[in-house]
Amino acid sequence: MTTNWAVSRSLDRIGGLCRESLEDHGLRAALLAELGSIVPFRWFAWPLTDPGSCTGISPMARIPCPQELPALIRLKYITAPGRWTSLLAGGGLQ
Repeated sequence: MTTNWAVSRSLDRIGGLCRESLEDHGLRAALLAELGSIVPFRWFAWPLTDPGSCTGISPMARIPCPQELPALIRLKYITAPGRWTSLLAGGGLQ
């Protein structure tokens, strides 16, 4: 079980990482490592999103079947509920 002190220290470290001048991949890798110390996880997908096209770019992922990642991304974009534009239209992101 994670203590409040550990979470508070982790949030401080996350704030410090965000204040550093890291490129996107390095920042996300460091944040994932820090988050993983508080909330263990095995798999993740973290694309950045181009605000103009609402398309995921520069993806980082660790999934059970990496060879299936292109198909998973394709399926996400061909379904209306999975698109960022749907979230924007529904007021989900502000």
